Amino acid sequence: MTSAIPLASLYFLAAAAAIGLCFRIMRDTSLVARELLGLAASVALWAFFYGFEILSQSESYRQLWSQFAYIGTYGTGAFLFRFAVRWLRPRRQGWWIQLVWIVPVFMVLAAFTNELHGLVWPEIRPSDQISYVWFYGHGPIFWVGVIYQYLAIGMSFVLIIAAAWTRKGIYRRQALHVVAGIVVAVAGNATYLARFIALPVDITPMALAISTAIFYASVSRARLLDLLPAARHRVVDLMPDGLLVLDEDFRVVDWNTAALTMWGISQSELTGTPVADLVPLWPEQIAPGLAEPDSGVFRTTLLVGGKPDPKTYVDLDVRRFSIRSRGSDGWIVVFRDASEIRRTERDLQEANGRLEALNKMLLSQAIHDSLTGLFNRAYLDEALPRELARCERDGSTIALLILDVDHFKIVNDTYGHDTGDLVLKGVARLVRGIVRAGDLPCRFGGDEVVAVMPGASEAEAVGVAERIRQRVSEEQFGDESIQLSVTVSVGFAIFPIHANSSADLFRAADRALYAAKDAGRNRTLPAALPDSGERI
Repeated sequence: MTSAIPLASLYFLAAAAAIGLCFRIMRDTSLVARELLGLAASVALWAFFYGFEILSQSESYRQLWSQFAYIGTYGTGAFLFRFAVRWLRPRRQGWWIQLVWIVPVFMVLAAFTNELHGLVWPEIRPSDQISYVWFYGHGPIFWVGVIYQYLAIGMSFVLIIAAAWTRKGIYRRQALHVVAGIVVAVAGNATYLARFIALPVDITPMALAISTAIFYASVSRARLLDLLPAARHRVVDLMPDGLLVLDEDFRVVDWNTAALTMWGISQSELTGTPVADLVPLWPEQIAPGLAEPDSGVFRTTLLVGGKPDPKTYVDLDVRRFSIRSRGSDGWIVVFRDASEIRRTERDLQEANGRLEALNKMLLSQAIHDSLTGLFNRAYLDEALPRELARCERDGSTIALLILDVDHFKIVNDTYGHDTGDLVLKGVARLVRGIVRAGDLPCRFGGDEVVAVMPGASEAEAVGVAERIRQRVSEEQFGDESIQLSVTVSVGFAIFPIHANSSADLFRAADRALYAAKDAGRNRTLPAALPDSGERI
């Protein structure tokens, strides 16, 4: 057991190195990075469980850790092949690439059920010479896995060798890094399987750890996960926007598939064709804009199609390009189908309109009383101190009226709350129609209504209060089934005559209201002057 610890530690270090690469790769979210992440994770699993396998001293534990190690073992081949395909053809994502998982899944299931059939490891026995070394018999299913692994690695190797042969610069260095990593892993595994040298244990995980280090260098130094190369025509043809390249005389030099589709062009050879023959709107809507002096860039939106609906909007961008140091070599024309954008903009405008209306409604609900439509108490509590502060700065006055429906409890008890609500709505309507523009009529609670009158003098306050009181006494409230008359009592106070703060002003007006009620109701009374029992 003691002699096995150093060797097992090496495998644990290999697993740690692979985990380190995983964290490095996780910064990138591309498909290529995902496959390389899976490869590094598989190496980590293989080395980690193989380390436990070396430390185990019983056949059952040996087999258990070997079974778990198979998850990483066959993940390496599958992820390596997927990595090679994604790296070389990042845009090609066919369903067929998922087929690489058939054999790995089969091998892992076979390993975990080996006790039933013995077709992976017919026997597992300890060595007679080295205590921590065990010999595994290799059944037919084991060799199926080996063939699969070498096919996956071989195809990956061929793909990447081809890339190294055809590419230049950094992309060739990237391919050579990957090839070197594969060679090391294959050499380690082949050495173990073919028994070229006397090895008591499988060195493949160790070789994969070295491969992992090579891949890490590829990621860090050779920028393996950077933007991958592709042929120019592939990039241009994959563009969703239409592209035309014109010479100085507006004849077609180059194009992509999207441009042909957008304008319904069926001919395959366009070189030398005047662009006006291909784009019907060119002479009338585009050419005049390009005729302007020093027009380096021209942008417009074209409406394609004669029918009003559906309309196809095409955003067009025309700009000069130059290869020589002086002069112009031609024009680049980019077409973009903007119909969806226009529809989205229209829907967004409609949504904004609905949202604005909803906001207005919510704001109105937040500051207005739902029954009477007057401002509510919360708005009064916020508005009164603000108006007082403004009047104090301006040196002006402000009047606060409080009115209360006389005997309102009797109305509710006698005729019901629905009739009481009709009375409150009627009184509120009259108050709203009598107060001045800029005044703030509020329902304070119950049957009390407050009116804030910025800049009002005592005479103006008395005039508004008396008109309200008189109109209420003349009005009939109710509905078709009942009509009744009510009266109101009004108390008012003037800032800064009767009080110097909103709380004191409200208290002064409230005392005046109760004085009016005590005096017989249906009347208006002002607040008492400070420090006196008299009324002005």
